[in-house]
This record gives sequence, C-alpha cells and structure tokens, in this order.
Amino acid sequence: AQDYVVFNQIIDLSDGHKAGQRDGEPVCNSLPTSTWPQGRVIVDRYDIPIAPDAPPRAYTLLVGMYGRDSGERVPIFDASGQGMGEAVQLGEMRVGE
Repeated sequence: AQDYVVFNQIIDLSDGHKAGQRDGEPVCNSLPTSTWPQGRVIVDRYDIPIAPDAPPRAYTLLVGMYGRDSGERVPIFDASGQGMGEAVQLGEMRVGE
C-alpha cells in the first residue's frame, strides 16, 4: 500500500498566492497511512508558518493528501460519493492588518 503525505496550504484562491504551507506524514511522521485500519479516525495537527512577506488579505485553508512516492494528489469524495476535487476548504482567515 502507498503512503500519503498531508498538505496544508493557506492560499488566496483568487490568484493562488500562498501565505503558508506545511506538508507532512500524519501524526508527526509516526503513523504512515499504509498502517491505518479501515474506518479508523486519525486526529492530526499542523502548525503552518505564515511567510513574513505575505500580503495582508483574506486566505483560505486547504487540506488534502498526495502520494509520498508519486506526488499525485488524492481525489476527495463526500459521504454520498460525490467528487469534491483534490483539497478540502476548511475555512477562511485574515492575515495581516
């Protein structure tokens, strides 16, 4: 089974400008996805540093996964099986002023 990496991006969706990003394997690189039992919920936390030169504006937090070896993003589906793209929007925030 392939292992996956979680990506977390703070991004302006209007122009793609990233204010911050943190990628990593789940649970501080201690719980590879290939070892996850089916149906288990994994809780994971990431600190995402904001670039000092990030322009003050509204940003969106995006989260998704990609193959550790392939780099290919994992498609996301909702509970009904409807495709949601390759990242989930978790919320918006304002950086700066």
